[in-house]
Amino acid sequence: MKKSVFEQLEDVKEKSLIANVNFFNNGSITKDDRGLAENLKNREFSKSFDDISSVLVEAAYRYSNNKYEFDSIKMNMLFGLIYDVNDVDKDNNIKENATPNDKMVRYYTNSIKSYLDGERTNALDYGEYGVSRQGVINYDQLVKFVYENGLEFNGPQSFEELKNAILSKEKFDISIGADFQRSKKLVKSL
Repeated sequence: MKKSVFEQLEDVKEKSLIANVNFFNNGSITKDDRGLAENLKNREFSKSFDDISSVLVEAAYRYSNNKYEFDSIKMNMLFGLIYDVNDVDKDNNIKENATPNDKMVRYYTNSIKSYLDGERTNALDYGEYGVSRQGVINYDQLVKFVYENGLEFNGPQSFEELKNAILSKEKFDISIGADFQRSKKLVKSL
């Protein structure tokens, strides 16, 4: 049976209520409404990992087309702990004994830089002019997949380490990248 207009409006109103409050590694805080939170929760891990890696690959492609030579490339990431809105007060303070969503984190792709011999080569930042991605992902699985795909990961190596660092209110960087010089050295040494 088709919903009445009033019922449809109620659904829209319900989905616009805040569901999650996210605390990120750079100190920023965002909020997700119920509609977005539900969509993100239902995403498959592989889709989120593909979204993250495709941004890095697309940036490398664009930098190559713009003749930016590089022997390494690095994409900064924002990762955030996800708290239910009821576990956070109106001033965005986490209530006592509240715990974040276990292992799942909110993410945003960010600035992407290319380097040659340690010097930045890209004049434009694909993270600013290109298509960025956001979503929810299992942090521990992400770290594992990054290494399994031959990439480098600079940041906390587990969800627990990430959680402790964010809750300490320290601001820190996290990045995913590739160092082609390092890869060549590893192959030669084997």
